[in-house]
Amino acid sequence: MSRPASPTPSDASTATNSSCDSCPPWPASHSVISHLALNSGLDEISNTSGATGLATILAGTFIGRAQRRGPSPRTTTEPALFVYYGTGTYGPQFGYRLLLVEKGNDVDSVGRQVNARGMIGLETSEMLVFPMNGRDMLVIPDDPTSSSQGDRAVVDLIIDLPLFSTVSANTPNRIVDHLRQTGCRTQRSELTLTCLPLRITYGPGEAHRLLLIPGSRNSPEKIQKEVLEWIEREALAKDSPVCLAFGRKGGQLEVYS
Repeated sequence: MSRPASPTPSDASTATNSSCDSCPPWPASHSVISHLALNSGLDEISNTSGATGLATILAGTFIGRAQRRGPSPRTTTEPALFVYYGTGTYGPQFGYRLLLVEKGNDVDSVGRQVNARGMIGLETSEMLVFPMNGRDMLVIPDDPTSSSQGDRAVVDLIIDLPLFSTVSANTPNRIVDHLRQTGCRTQRSELTLTCLPLRITYGPGEAHRLLLIPGSRNSPEKIQKEVLEWIEREALAKDSPVCLAFGRKGGQLEVYS
C-alpha cells in the first residue's frame, strides 16, 4: 500500500486548529517524540505478520466492560499511548509510529487510518494523535530541522495527557514515594523498574508542570534530588513546559524544552 502524501504546513495548521486546541503546530520537533518512542518503556505493538491486529488490541485493553455492552461497543473508554513498530521487526529502533489514542475513538477506524499510512520502514519516526471523541487524526512528523517552538508544543501536549500520573514536587518526598509504589525492586537497594512518564507539578499553586521520564534501574532518591535541584535552579524562569529524562542504569539527566 502506498503511503499518503504528508499534508502541507498550511493544511496541517488548519487541521490542528479545528481538531484540538492543545495539539502542537506543524511541524513538531523530533526530540521528545523520539525519546518517548525509544527510551521511555511504553508498551510496544508489532504489526509483523501473524501479530494481533491493532484494533483487536485496542478493543481488548482500552474499552471498559460496560462500554462493550452499550451502543458503541468499539469505542475507547481509556486513553492509550504506545509504540507501533515495523513489519517483520521486533523493536522501535527499526522504525516506529508513536500512537496516542484518546477516549471516544472507534478502534476499527483507528486501525484503518494507521494502516493507511503504509509500511513502517527504517526511516519512519512519527507520532499519530487521535484526539478525543473521534476528531481528525493528526500526524506529527519527526523533523530535526523544526524550531524549538515545536518542541515546546509537543511537550505541552504530552504533559496534558490524561493517562499520566500527577505528582507534586511541592510535597516532601512525594516523587520518591510514587516511584517506590509504582515500580521498584528491593534487594540491596531500590531501583526503578518502570520508565512510564509522570506529570510533575510545582511552584505556587502547582501552576507549573513538567514531564518526567524516570528511566529504568535508577535510584528514586537520585531522580528526586536532581529534579528538585533543576526546579530550584532553572524551572521557575522557564515560560513553557519541559521534559526531564533520565537514561537507564544511572544515566544522566537530559532536558528537552
